[in-house]
Amino acid sequence: DGSYLECQDMWRVSGVHRDSYIYARNKSHISDFTITTNLDEIYKDAELAYTIEIVDPLPNFKMTAELFDPSGKLVLSDYYPEIKELNTFKNTITDPLKWTAETPNLYTLIFTLKDPQGRPLEIIPQKVGFREVEIKNGQFLVNGKAVLIKGANRHETDPSTGLYLSHERIEQDIMLAKQFNINAIRTCHYPNDEYFYELCNKYGIY
Repeated sequence: DGSYLECQDMWRVSGVHRDSYIYARNKSHISDFTITTNLDEIYKDAELAYTIEIVDPLPNFKMTAELFDPSGKLVLSDYYPEIKELNTFKNTITDPLKWTAETPNLYTLIFTLKDPQGRPLEIIPQKVGFREVEIKNGQFLVNGKAVLIKGANRHETDPSTGLYLSHERIEQDIMLAKQFNINAIRTCHYPNDEYFYELCNKYGIY
């Protein structure tokens, strides 16, 4: 009975505000993965660990994992001749560039699932930042250094298009935050558009 309703800190607007889509996968495919980057006691070297879940892995299926640094240089290349439904791998990365809000260094980890003949079935890239987040003695630490959080609350809203946000508007929000020395954003009460998190990784936002 209303086109929009004012809430505590945003407008409630009816309608579908993001793209909806369906997509097809091979019967055998990577269904999920988790990546962790644990720094050593002096925050220099890192253990890169990843767990990969695969649906219906057929016999003799293979997988490769390749890590590229921010300049595009190959840092790690792993080959796994036999894979299972659940796979866990660990590697030591010597003195990687660290990720912080001031130095948002991003590596690229690429998983490639291959059939028994070695032909790629799917290729999945993922950005990776090497960082260690801790709370010690009441202080928030990133890579062993105390960080002062200067944050803001953000709703997904546009003065012209309501709750639909273009990629350009999302990037404008991030750039304004960085210009005003904001290093953290609270995403309110719902998951934001995936592109928002990509830009937080790229530009350096907690």
